[in-house]
Amino acid sequence: MMESKWPVAEQARFLKRSGELLSRGYSLAEAIESMTFYLEKKRKDEVIRS
Repeated sequence: MMESKWPVAEQARFLKRSGELLSRGYSLAEAIESMTFYLEKKRKDEVIRS
């Protein structure tokens, strides 16, 4: 698997927004799926493959 480094600010933004969705009652899978709509294609592919 090729390792890709996300900038720290991008990681923080993804985790913060995911956490907000979790606190609103979304499951982890739903939160991640929802977040992928706002990611660029490269990042979306990385999340889906993980």
